Amino acid sequence: MTDISEKEIGRLIEKVESTERMMHEMTTRMTSLEAQLHTQRGLGIGILVAITTITASGASLITKWLNG
Repeated sequence: MTDISEKEIGRLIEKVESTERMMHEMTTRMTSLEAQLHTQRGLGIGILVAITTITASGASLITKWLNG
C-alpha cells in the first residue's frame, strides 16, 4: 500500500470541496436556466396565439368587406 502524506491528503480534500462547490453553483445555474426556458416557452406560445388571432380577425374583416 502506498503512503500518502498528510499534505497530499489535504490537497485532495481541498479539490473535492472545490468540486462540490462548483457542482452546487452549476446546479443552481441550471435550475435558473430551466426556469427561464419555461418562461420563454410560455411567452412564445402566447405571442403565437395572439398573432394567429389577429391574422384570423383580419382575414375575416377583409372577407366581409370584399363580400359587401
